[in-house]
Amino acid sequence: MSQQKDLPKMPVPPLKQTCDQYLSALEPVVEPDDLQRTKQLVEEFQKPGGVGEKLQRGLQRKAESTDNWSTETYMKYLFLKQRKPLPIFSNMAGVIRAPDCTDIAGQLRVAADAIVAVLHYKLLIDTGTLPVQYVQGFPMCNMQHENFISSCRIPHPEADSFVFFDKTPNPPKHITLIHNGQLFMMNVYHSDGTQLSKEEVHIQLQRICDPSQEADQEPVGVMTSQRRDIWGRVYEKLITDETNRQSLLTIQSSIFSVCLDGPSPAKIDPSQRRIGMHQMLTGEGSSCNGTNRWYDKGLQVVVGRNGLCGLQMSHSVADGIVAMELMDITREHMKLEKPPTSPREDLCPPQKLKFNITAEVKEDIQEAKQHADKLAKGFDLKLKDFSHFGKNFLKSLKMSPDSFVQMATQLAYFRVHKQLPVTVEPVTLRMFKNGRLGVINTTTNESVAFIKAFDDPSIQSSEKVDLLKKALKVQSRNIIRAIQGQVTDLHLFGLEMQAAEENIPTPEIFKDANYEKCFACQVLAGQITTTSSNYPCSSPETVELYDINYGIMSDHMEFVVSCFEYSETNRVKDSAKLIQALEDALVDMGNLFKQS
Repeated sequence: MSQQKDLPKMPVPPLKQTCDQYLSALEPVVEPDDLQRTKQLVEEFQKPGGVGEKLQRGLQRKAESTDNWSTETYMKYLFLKQRKPLPIFSNMAGVIRAPDCTDIAGQLRVAADAIVAVLHYKLLIDTGTLPVQYVQGFPMCNMQHENFISSCRIPHPEADSFVFFDKTPNPPKHITLIHNGQLFMMNVYHSDGTQLSKEEVHIQLQRICDPSQEADQEPVGVMTSQRRDIWGRVYEKLITDETNRQSLLTIQSSIFSVCLDGPSPAKIDPSQRRIGMHQMLTGEGSSCNGTNRWYDKGLQVVVGRNGLCGLQMSHSVADGIVAMELMDITREHMKLEKPPTSPREDLCPPQKLKFNITAEVKEDIQEAKQHADKLAKGFDLKLKDFSHFGKNFLKSLKMSPDSFVQMATQLAYFRVHKQLPVTVEPVTLRMFKNGRLGVINTTTNESVAFIKAFDDPSIQSSEKVDLLKKALKVQSRNIIRAIQGQVTDLHLFGLEMQAAEENIPTPEIFKDANYEKCFACQVLAGQITTTSSNYPCSSPETVELYDINYGIMSDHMEFVVSCFEYSETNRVKDSAKLIQALEDALVDMGNLFKQS
């Protein structure tokens, strides 16, 4: 945290540069006539003395007066105003511990370890000793880490809000636990301020899971898996009752939530990782553990009956790279041997949270259960370990491993769906104070030329190699530019929102159908790195999207591909086909160089 004050502010890119990059991004995805119309709109927008220059000046003033000109707008419009459900479409998750036990006793031991580990993470934040991460030798902003702790998203019909209780004069000292759909409050600090030991946490967990704690209340938590507008309306009904209001406040203000899951259904699936990812992301439906969540929380620890352990985190306030850092810290602390201590006798028993549920809200909960089942059934996730080669082979060819995989992703989609995708790659902006994410369009004129040529038998291998090298060069250049804060989509979005803030009529450039087409991608593919063998989950932000996470190691790669469709028949997307096509594309591209 000591590096935080010295981080630079994120720059506002030059207007002309962004407009030129926007047109370049459109060239491979729209027809020439459509592009010509957009060029005219862009020229009008950026003409001297025009609306573009006025909005640019407003954005520059905002950049001077705030830590980051984009972050507040980014969170508000890309997350809090979205009405999509949080599971799958927004929240992040990952598996940090494989299953290795068979009973509730083992589950509670794992849960106690995880709780103590996350409290250690909180201590690092509170004391300013969280390790600083670096990109290309530059320190990255750590502020997002604070947002996981004692935070909660609050539902509203039109746009949600987010509250941070750890930044109040009296920060919370409790966590919430969810077991069998029932909610409990448990203090994790003694009255003298000292933290509960692992043994003391374990005692408290046993009290919560005592057979006498029957499921005598409706599982209110399942409402947090609903669409945000629906949950927002139900929430307003709930808080008219004072008991409900106090219970909700206890959940919202807790340091984090712990989900003590029940047994998962037996499945014929060789991949425990894939099963674990489903459990982390959706709870596998209302008949399994889908009601055992509070998706609004900034951070949830999920522990299965079999000892499977992972984290669920809000994407509203932090990004995937930060989530992976949290997972690494948690996993490493869980692996440490802790000297046993004698529990104190003055432990305050956990308190069960009460809700007064009307008949109307009970119907809402039943509908939410049905919706949770649709989410679990519509989610399609596949994994693949690619053993043919890794970054060592690609670097020996003087190729960027990341850019190579991005080209393979486009080739795979083209082979499966017989059309060129709009593909984007997320890029971290944490080298800047309070930086979040930008995306770059990896579909370029150069990548399209390579994709179209690759399976054409009339084109020589040497020419295909040259086309790939050109595509990789452009991709690498765009990545470097984005890391430096020159992000086209973020700048244009900032200008569009600046017009709204200044009560300026929306410029025609943002009403143009090509504006949405440029950034409405079919594939979002990004590299995820971890230091502790954690398994990040993959889930798409929209129903139109494939989400691809990949890790590139020295001699192999790991891929997770996911998509979602509500309909169980006539599915258009297929994660299994795409992930197999991705492996084939990588092998074929590798062979291209071996042959030449």
